[in-house]
Amino acid sequence: MDLRDGSLNSVKFNSAELFAADLTNSKLKKVSFEGAFLKKILFNRAYLHKVSLKLAKLAESSMVRVTLKAVDLSRADLSRANLSGARLINVDLSNVDLSNAILDNAYLENVTMINTNCSKAHIYNATIKNSVIKGVKFDEAKLIDSIITESDIKDVNFRNTDLRGTKLKKNKTTNVKFK
Repeated sequence: MDLRDGSLNSVKFNSAELFAADLTNSKLKKVSFEGAFLKKILFNRAYLHKVSLKLAKLAESSMVRVTLKAVDLSRADLSRANLSGARLINVDLSNVDLSNAILDNAYLENVTMINTNCSKAHIYNATIKNSVIKGVKFDEAKLIDSIITESDIKDVNFRNTDLRGTKLKKNKTTNVKFK
C-alpha cells in the first residue's frame, strides 16, 4: 500500500495487515492502528497526531525523522525499528518492545516509559526530557552522548548499559542502579 505524501484523518485500521506499507511524508490525525500488523512499514518523515498504535506490530519498521504527538504506542512491538531523528512528544511507550531499536538523535518529551524494553537499543545523541522512566530495561543498551533531564526515573537498572558521555540532569531518581 502506497500512501506517500498522503493525509488521513479519523480513519480506523484496527487489526489491519499492512506489511511494508509506505506512509513516508504522510500526515495522520486521529487514526487508529490498534492491534495492526505493520511490520517493515515506512513512516519516514511522517507526522502523526492523536494516533493510536496500541498493540501494533511495528517490528523492523522505519520511522526516521517521524514526529509523534499525543500518540499511544503502549504494548506495541517496535523491536529492531529505526527511529533515528524521531520527535516523540506526549507519547505513551508503556510496555513497548524497543529491543534492538535505533533512536539516534531522537527527541523525547513528556514521554511515559513504564516497563519498556530497551534491551540492546542504540540511543546515541538523544534527549529525553520531562518524562517518566519506570522499570525500563536497558540491558546491553548503548545510551551514548545523550541527555536525560527533568525526568522521574524509578526502578531502573543501568548495569551493563553503555552510558559514555550521557548526562543525567535535574532528575528525580528512586532505586536507580549503575553498578
